[in-house]
Amino acid sequence: ADSGSDTLMLMAAVKLPVWRHAYDAQTTAAQANVSVAKAKRDVLLRKAEAKLAQLLFELRDAQRQHDLYSKDLVPRAKSALTTALTSYANGKAHFNSLIELQKQLMTFSIRLATADANRDVAQANLDLLLGRPQSSTPTHVESKP
Repeated sequence: ADSGSDTLMLMAAVKLPVWRHAYDAQTTAAQANVSVAKAKRDVLLRKAEAKLAQLLFELRDAQRQHDLYSKDLVPRAKSALTTALTSYANGKAHFNSLIELQKQLMTFSIRLATADANRDVAQANLDLLLGRPQSSTPTHVESKP
């Protein structure tokens, strides 16, 4: 007769926590890796910010020194030397004063050149840090006749 046509099938699913600990451990490890990566990123960012601040200071300081020597000290030393040469030619100044003024002018000129070199180095390092293209020649070179 009808045997087997009214068969009822019963299924049950039971989740066993066999793999749960492995998944939890992987999730924890992934979160730890993310935290480590964020910490490394923060350290690198702070280092880059500190380097940027240092390079900006060096650039501004070199520019300040350049301005001091080029706009004030070197012109004054040239003027003083010119005046001393005139006085010496008229017999009103000693030769030693000419030597000292020439020495001072040379010292100021060397310090101006050093400030220019320091400015170029700071600018190149700043460009490197910021990923700007490097120039083979400084953009501020003054032409001399």
